[in-house]
Amino acid sequence: MPQVLSSHQQVTFHASLLPAQDIVERFHLLVVLAFVVVEDVSNSGGSSWLPQHATLSECGRIFAWEVVIDITKHAVLGKFNDIR
Repeated sequence: MPQVLSSHQQVTFHASLLPAQDIVERFHLLVVLAFVVVEDVSNSGGSSWLPQHATLSECGRIFAWEVVIDITKHAVLGKFNDIR
């Protein structure tokens, strides 16, 4: 089985660093998606202060896939780097 990191390329892995970075990344994603929703409301022509359902569902889908990708990333890193 191929190794992800060879013995001379070992990286010190801090178990608390990666989740903290994921939290910051999710916060940034939520801020960007909030700007997208505000832009959608402002471009609706002033007819409503509510965002369109399609915009909210796409933002939710993007955020959900980000969570799925992070879970997969943590599973792979934990398996190949023997983190328990």
